Amino acid sequence: MTPSQTWMNPDFLLASPRAAALYHEYVEPLPVVDICAFLSPAELAADSGWANPGDFWLKPDPEKSALLTGGKEPDFSVKAFSAHIPRLAGSPLLASSQLELTRLFGVMRQLTPGTAPQINAILTERLADPAFTARCLLRRFNVETLCIPMDPCEDLKHFTSLKQTATGWVIPTFRPDAAFEIEDLKGWNAWIDRLEKCSRRTVRTYEDLLAALERRMAVFAAQGCVINDCRMALFGMPRTPPDHVSLDSVIRKIRNARQPASADEVTAFRSELLHDLGVMASKAHWVSHIRFGRLRGLALLRAHTLRAPAMENVTGSENALSVALLSMLQRQNAAGTLPQTLISPIDPEDALSAASVIDAISPFVPAGRVTLGTPGSMGRIPGLLASQLDLLGLLHALTEWVGAPSCATSFAHLTRHELFRRRLCAEFAARMTAGSLPDDLPWMGSILRDICCENPRRLITGQTE
Repeated sequence: MTPSQTWMNPDFLLASPRAAALYHEYVEPLPVVDICAFLSPAELAADSGWANPGDFWLKPDPEKSALLTGGKEPDFSVKAFSAHIPRLAGSPLLASSQLELTRLFGVMRQLTPGTAPQINAILTERLADPAFTARCLLRRFNVETLCIPMDPCEDLKHFTSLKQTATGWVIPTFRPDAAFEIEDLKGWNAWIDRLEKCSRRTVRTYEDLLAALERRMAVFAAQGCVINDCRMALFGMPRTPPDHVSLDSVIRKIRNARQPASADEVTAFRSELLHDLGVMASKAHWVSHIRFGRLRGLALLRAHTLRAPAMENVTGSENALSVALLSMLQRQNAAGTLPQTLISPIDPEDALSAASVIDAISPFVPAGRVTLGTPGSMGRIPGLLASQLDLLGLLHALTEWVGAPSCATSFAHLTRHELFRRRLCAEFAARMTAGSLPDDLPWMGSILRDICCENPRRLITGQTE
């Protein structure tokens, strides 16, 4: 038996009999309900295949691609990627890559510079199989529901054609991030032009903007959409509560005079738009998914490049964001327009702030109305799982957790669900052994079933309360 066969054995990551029992008996057979995957609806509608391992396995993966494009001519070959393997010891990318090779291609040998030619030949042969297509992979990985974030201006024709296939439920989620980017004068105006065209509504006032977005929400709803997915990363509380008249002047300033909005105007606009999109989500019986936290890394650099106002709310503490989010939730709750709300930290460092907001609002709303989501990296970085479980325990919300979406940019990332589930079972088993969770296999197994499948399914079907 090769080292990889020993590593990727049926009990991979399951270091105890409890962990193995939890996974194999309760979790392994469950279908996948993925509330966020950045896969191509065009590829799914066409049931496309892939020409080579680079196009399928390497280019669409940001981590692998970054290794292969750093400061030189890109080389998206298995051989080029294998040259980085010796440096990946201890990296989550090593385990996830080997799991992809094993599950997708049946490769049991570990990828190394020495085995790269043979493994490349196997991948090339498998990809040439007519059965290795986008929709076939959904069936192979038992995907029941796949939610794909889409800009409100995107054409949803591919989702229409997917309804006519035997593939699992593939639906769009409404991601209006571009509507908030008013500091990008040229880009925002170009986006509004697109919104006007697809909604057939001229945008001269703030009410026009809401009406245009609501029309697009209706189009998305016809394709099965039930999630409004917004980023809250670049604003705090406005100095004075905005009204729609003042926001009309902001839109006229940007659309007619082509002048940039002030810092206060940007803050007021974003704050009110996030609130009103939540109200519209409540009216449509949708989930409001808020990706919460400060901008960091490349996103922060981009904000500086665009001369983004109110940067003190970005680079300072999370307090301004937390106060703004809590205030908005309280306002919606008081008016009876608080939707089912999922707050997902953009970065693991934002998780405690998000949990604090949920803890503050929970006594005043129905149980489970506002819940804690998951950083996109949760399923791939083992150390984050323990702190997430601790926060959920403090919120008395472990049994309500919707698990970790794949945030897949590649069809190979469908294996992330298995990786997350194995790590989750291992963590539960360790806590059962230590005594922080009851040593009750059926009870813990039922909780794991809820986290891995039933809770995200209930979120999408509107049966959370």
